[in-house]
Amino acid sequence: MIRILLFALGLNGLIAFVLHITEWVFGIPELNFISDYFFYALIAQWILGAIFLVARPGRDYYLKHSPAQATRMAASMANDGKANNEQSNFDVGLSMLLFISGGFSLLMCIIL
Repeated sequence: MIRILLFALGLNGLIAFVLHITEWVFGIPELNFISDYFFYALIAQWILGAIFLVARPGRDYYLKHSPAQATRMAASMANDGKANNEQSNFDVGLSMLLFISGGFSLLMCIIL
């Protein structure tokens, strides 16, 4: 629980810093209130979380050319992803952390 809280605080702080630098250099987005920082942090975290949730992994053709014989044999017995076309998640853990951290930003938007 402490690690999730530290991740949320660190990521929100990092995004707030990047937003502040972006506003200072380019003038966009106009951030007049502290809740604006949390809103843009919420949008960024939930978009990244959605991308990590539905992104397909890269091709695993390199497994068939591995130096380890067991890996080559297992890769040759595995079905190709083209035949069954199943959706496999890329990184569910990171996406859930991003959604939880975005929930913290949403809570801060509502409070402030």
